[in-house]
Amino acid sequence: MLLKIHPDNPQKRVISKICDLLKRGELVIFPTDTQYALGCDIFNHKGIERIFKLKGEVKPLCFMCHDLSQLSDYAQFETNSYKLMKRLFPGPYTFILKATKAVPKALVKNKKTVGIRIPQNNFCKELLQEYGHPIVTTSARFLDMEPLRDPDEIELKYHKHVGAIVHAGICSHDESTIVDLSGEEFKILRRGAGDVSQIEQS
Repeated sequence: MLLKIHPDNPQKRVISKICDLLKRGELVIFPTDTQYALGCDIFNHKGIERIFKLKGEVKPLCFMCHDLSQLSDYAQFETNSYKLMKRLFPGPYTFILKATKAVPKALVKNKKTVGIRIPQNNFCKELLQEYGHPIVTTSARFLDMEPLRDPDEIELKYHKHVGAIVHAGICSHDESTIVDLSGEEFKILRRGAGDVSQIEQS
């Protein structure tokens, strides 16, 4: 199912439709402030396993939260980390943080950390607000391919594997910048979209 939206003013009916699909355990592909993402409900264990299978890899998955208040239910962090996230969120960053017991074991596995995003994207912000709890997310890249930027191409290749694809035009953004905040010092693990100067000065 291909659902077209206006990137700046996403239609409420499309957001509600995606919420319904997520609640039913479906996978969805949708735009973010970086790339198109593949996602599911954070508590959908089978959906998470399906994502691993589609991706053809076992790299850790991250998830999106609506705001820092919601994020604090799933992660532990020090004051300095909070101040940095408050400055940079919402934005194209993934922060690695110590997980709380609220994070499903399918995401943590043998680790004690999780990757969390608060995206600066109107569709994501409204989806997360209406949905009410986090959504697992990973780039729409399958079997070691490059990330797919054209939703028409995504629909052609993967419509059989997901409940819906949200079409917001061709995505030309880089991957998110990944920053590890789980230790004593901040570490930039991947440079992508977003200004890292504030991280380097912290």
